[in-house]
This record gives sequence, structure tokens and C-alpha cells, in this order.
Amino acid sequence: MPAPSDDQISVSIAPGAQVMLQISKPGLRIEALLPNDGAGMVAAILLGAAKDSAEKAAQDQGWKAPGASPRANVLPSRIGLDKSQRADHETLYFECGHAAIGFDIPRSDLRKVAQAMLAMSAEGTAH
Repeated sequence: MPAPSDDQISVSIAPGAQVMLQISKPGLRIEALLPNDGAGMVAAILLGAAKDSAEKAAQDQGWKAPGASPRANVLPSRIGLDKSQRADHETLYFECGHAAIGFDIPRSDLRKVAQAMLAMSAEGTAH
């Protein structure tokens, strides 16, 4: 069992439509004041790095994820579908305040996602 960690990450609301990100470890504290619209970029960078590090660990060491990890949920201000810069993909985007993050979905999977969303909205259950 891993030793308990003193590492902490916290996020708080700051004046002027800003977000305060604080990261602390024993002997180190980093604070970053971000404009509201910068939060989506930070989230995208973190999620991209998490995906890349898991893929690299799996390639290099045969690493396997320990199972489903907890998922953080947020209620977006708006969602939409837009053209992707990636060939054969479309972008499902989520806006939270002025921050936005998009997920590129292969066109071949788009119908499955749309059908699942329609079914969930009609039945009120997840599939």
C-alpha cells in the first residue's frame, strides 16, 4: 500500500472572474492565478498528459490501469458540436463560464455517442 501523500491540489474562485490554482508538496507551494477562460486549456493539457503517460507506461513497462478511476463531474454552462481540426473527427465541446474544452470524436463513433445521448435523455438512464 502506498504511503500517504502530503501533495495537495486546490482550486478556488478569485476576484475578477479568475481561478486560483494551488499545488503544494512538503517544502513547495505554487500558486497560479488564471483568467477564467484559461481553465479549459489547463484541463486539456492535464488530460492530454494523463493519456500520453498511460500509453507510454503501457508500451514501456506493460503497465495496466488499476481499474476504473474516480471521475470528476462538472455541470457545463453549454455544450456543442463543432468541426474538428483533425481529419475524420468532430469536436464535442463543453463550456464552463468562459472556459472551454473540446474532445475530438472519430466520425465513425459519433452516431453511437449521439444515439446513446438520445436514449439517455428519453429514458433518464445511462447505457
